[in-house]
Amino acid sequence: MTQRAHLDDFLLGRIIGRLECGRTQLKVPDELGTAQSVISRLWQRFQDDGNVSRRYSTGRPRVTTPNEDRYLAVTANSNRWSTASDLFRQLSSATGTTISRQTVYRRLGQIGLYARRPVRCIPLTTTHCRLRLAWSREHALWTQQQWACVMFSIESRIIGRLECGRTQLKVPDELGTAQSVISRLWQRFQDDGNVSRRYSTGRPRVTTPNEDRYLAVTANSNRWSTASDLFRQLSSATGTTISRQTVYRRLGQIGLYARRPVRCIPLTTTHCRLRLAWSREHALWTQQQWACVMFSIESRFSLQSDSRRTFIWRAPDTRYHQENITE
Repeated sequence: MTQRAHLDDFLLGRIIGRLECGRTQLKVPDELGTAQSVISRLWQRFQDDGNVSRRYSTGRPRVTTPNEDRYLAVTANSNRWSTASDLFRQLSSATGTTISRQTVYRRLGQIGLYARRPVRCIPLTTTHCRLRLAWSREHALWTQQQWACVMFSIESRIIGRLECGRTQLKVPDELGTAQSVISRLWQRFQDDGNVSRRYSTGRPRVTTPNEDRYLAVTANSNRWSTASDLFRQLSSATGTTISRQTVYRRLGQIGLYARRPVRCIPLTTTHCRLRLAWSREHALWTQQQWACVMFSIESRFSLQSDSRRTFIWRAPDTRYHQENITE
């Protein structure tokens, strides 16, 4: 049986059922692979309360009152640069309540306030706006050839300083750039007349469009095939050898991704008819009658390796399509 980190309702029902049938608390753990202490606690809880669900708990009491929460919100809104430490110190001095920095984050997060880095930019004054508008009107009719001589980057500042007579040793200290970068930019400017990177085609694509279509057709026809299966089939059919990662990329480009299939019982017409009849039969049951029913799910068994490792190829938003469901 597949290992579980918790006991589901069906397993709890099996444990109580075996104990009620006369099995001892020493035999049931060996039969179901559960610790004897767990069996003992479940049986004691069932005898005390009549069920095995966990008892209701209110949890830890809230350390701040609604008024203190509002105080935090008003303080944070009035001074957005205050830290969580500043806020809990102000709250402590005002109300006497001591809280942690994490509590401050939680209370402010509940009203939509989060600690984020501020945007760094130059505040534009009226003078800035007037000068920028005048500059744009002055250059509104410039031709493409005139704009080709303008460089809008840090490289333009570097080249401008070098053309003014600065040495390649002084410019790095002034702009905080490595001397080797300055040297390469100046050499490129002297060779080509600009500092843009030379065009590069990059690494050639290992598969052709026909091979990409072959991968797509193969994955669609057999959604349970793995990436290793697909690249072996492609290699035997076309002679092209690719990696598993290339298979993921090619199929991802057409919207196919490796995902775990949904596990459920396919409902036939008979299932639907029987479920409808059952619901109509129990439609008028009282709360006392339902209190005697234990609702649980079917237990899952696996005779082979963990099938949760099995993936299928499917497109987004098609999780519950019939071809993507397994029992």
